[in-house]
Amino acid sequence: MSDVLWQALAGLAAAALLGPALARLAHAQVATLEAQEASGRTGPELAESLRRLARPAGAPEPAWRTAHSVALALALAGAPLATGPGLPGLFLGLAAALITYGALLDLRAYWLPDSVTQPLLWLALTGAALGLAPVPAGDALLGAVAAWGLLALLQLAARILLGQPALGGGDVKLMAACGALAGLSGLPRLLLLLAAATALLALGWRYMRQARPDWMPLGLAISAAALAATGLAARGL
Repeated sequence: MSDVLWQALAGLAAAALLGPALARLAHAQVATLEAQEASGRTGPELAESLRRLARPAGAPEPAWRTAHSVALALALAGAPLATGPGLPGLFLGLAAALITYGALLDLRAYWLPDSVTQPLLWLALTGAALGLAPVPAGDALLGAVAAWGLLALLQLAARILLGQPALGGGDVKLMAACGALAGLSGLPRLLLLLAAATALLALGWRYMRQARPDWMPLGLAISAAALAATGLAARGL
């Protein structure tokens, strides 16, 4: 059996063991967030853009455990198939695992905490510096800055035009981390994929969440676009 298949099988085994643990971690994080909201101890961003929103009804915990296990399996097993065996595949798998965990947390609670976005950013920059990422270190740093600046400007423009937040701070931070993965050279492709993913999410969200069609977890679209862009770059496409 080839090294790629062995690494993919190891990823599947790790996902089977760690998937339920990630689901329990997500449950604990959401419970802490809800307790903070109930006691009024939220920070400015949560008080402004989360506490006023109706949360999704929520899937049963077994469904979330399955979702986390499947997402982690796809991340850890799919990465070596995209990059080949060795450390680049491990790097991409860890990045994809963080991205998918954040996407599921945003889907569950409209929330992208720093505990997800900051490790992803530093992982992307470190991977680029060590030569494990598809882009060099300078390109990764410029991509992070440009992606952050673009979404921060959109966040400010939406606040001015709409009079309320339309983008969360977590979305901006996640975009910066994904910009580091894509690099400045890959940012146009990331933005095109993000536009397509956002359009598809908006169409689906209108029918799935009719009570709140004007608010959706944009982190899900950012994550999907980042995974597609990074996978294509890893394949040299």
